[in-house]
Amino acid sequence: MGWLAMLLGGIGLGAGLGSVTAWLWLKGMGSAFSSFLALVAVAAGVGGAWLAFRYGTGVEPECCASPTMGPLSYAVIGAVIVANLATLVCGVTGQTVARALRRRNQLSPSSPVILQPEETLSR
Repeated sequence: MGWLAMLLGGIGLGAGLGSVTAWLWLKGMGSAFSSFLALVAVAAGVGGAWLAFRYGTGVEPECCASPTMGPLSYAVIGAVIVANLATLVCGVTGQTVARALRRRNQLSPSSPVILQPEETLSR
């Protein structure tokens, strides 16, 4: 069980950090939100890897000669899909909340929650 936890944890960590790397530069959010986003992505990646490893093998019929994909392939696919979906949902939610707060004038224009496009490109 220890090797399986390390294997699925590594798959989830890679999928989560890859998802954060791909989505993070588009947001321009503050460091607290970025840390939260990374934590959610890695947790979702590990959860997706475990769920796909556990339940993905029951998808293929066992009547045929050999399965085309093993349980680890399902774990990788599940981790990537779940980590990207979680990162996307968190990013859209963060942008929506920040825009709603900005409209209510609760945040000043110099607030670090959302950077202006010029500042995002200069980084």
